[in-house]
Amino acid sequence: GGRGSSCAATVLAQAWANCPEACNECENTKRGCLVLTDVFMSRIQIVNYAGLLLGTTMYSAYFKQTNYRKLLLSVFVALCAFSVIDYVVVQFISNREVFGLDGRIFAVFGEGTWDVTHQIKNMPLLVLAAQICPASIEGTLFAFIMSMFNMGSSYGSEFASWLTDALEVSSQDFLPLPVA
Repeated sequence: GGRGSSCAATVLAQAWANCPEACNECENTKRGCLVLTDVFMSRIQIVNYAGLLLGTTMYSAYFKQTNYRKLLLSVFVALCAFSVIDYVVVQFISNREVFGLDGRIFAVFGEGTWDVTHQIKNMPLLVLAAQICPASIEGTLFAFIMSMFNMGSSYGSEFASWLTDALEVSSQDFLPLPVA
């Protein structure tokens, strides 16, 4: 509702239309051997931003009063369920279709749901930090929290990379992937 969400939706729609011209180099790390075009990858990034916006809106509208422990448990269960989408995308590599649908649909859905649930997971900490933060250091605290989120994400990616190498998962052999 309101003018802000309408404006955000308009910006996202314009970005979707203009992204192929605006984005020359996209994130190749998520692409791997999926043979997805730069245009498609740039549009997935737009889905990511829409997911963040939707997650914030959903938290404000539906989960603001929910017990933090209950919310986090529910979000982590949802994240585990959504991680199955990654296995479906791996099937896309060899088949190009999964359940009769183009595998790119699962890539877009997976990115969108992942961002929505992560934003819902992060919002209680950000709200709590804003409530207890002393005046005049809000920016510093926010920067610190974002740095910790980014550091955790980087360490998680490094660990996943190490685990993938240790289990000898490659773009040609996905058999060890369920162990990872």
